Amino acid sequence: MKTIITALVATALSFNASASHLHTAACPANCPEMVTAGKTVSKSYEQKVAEMKLAAEDKVSMLHYRQTMQNTLSEVEKQKHQNAIENLEAEKAFNKMMAHTLETIEHQKLNDQLEDVGAGYRFEQMMVQTLSKVAGRS
Repeated sequence: MKTIITALVATALSFNASASHLHTAACPANCPEMVTAGKTVSKSYEQKVAEMKLAAEDKVSMLHYRQTMQNTLSEVEKQKHQNAIENLEAEKAFNKMMAHTLETIEHQKLNDQLEDVGAGYRFEQMMVQTLSKVAGRS
């Protein structure tokens, strides 16, 4: 990670330096200033070891980052599934309660209708008796 941040800062600084520098003259092709030696500069053992350590640190940091992200994403998925299960259970309980409520209302309506029919029958019987008594007196 340190290497990545250092590289980003160095890149930003080099872009800034090149942007503020003005080139006023163009060097022709095969200009002596353009010719560079093909010789590579060998690095010391300590530099190579330091670069290898930085690369290893970067890989370990990236591995930890990936593991953390995977764990976080799996926790998010787990929580989403738990929420979905809780929602289904709540919906099931609501539907069960509503079915019971509607069943109770239907039973009450049926009882009310039976009571109305019984009251109507009793009223008719009472009227028949009253009319027969009235007709018997006349």
